[in-house]
Amino acid sequence: MEKPKPKQQEPAYDYHECEAWINEKYNVTVDNYSKTWEDRSRPYQNFWHWILGLNEIHNGCYFRMDFDTWSREEVTPAWVKEILTLFVNEFPPNDGGIGEFRFWVSW
Repeated sequence: MEKPKPKQQEPAYDYHECEAWINEKYNVTVDNYSKTWEDRSRPYQNFWHWILGLNEIHNGCYFRMDFDTWSREEVTPAWVKEILTLFVNEFPPNDGGIGEFRFWVSW
């Protein structure tokens, strides 16, 4: 048996850095995409909350966003697909070709 050695983690994007980039470049707010502060009659659209509904995420963890599956699913809302497209345009999936983004998140 060989003594265990440290393992290198797969590359991952910092989710909050990517979100900030998307917000600034495209002049959007992905955690309030519908801009409910302008019109309270609009439905609240929070991309982060949508992601939390699909993943078990905690402080200091990695998670994956599956662009290929989520962008094709009929249950995925159109506004989520719009945000996913912004992410894929700016940050190519770092998964070796299967359409998943790997993110690190910390708060």
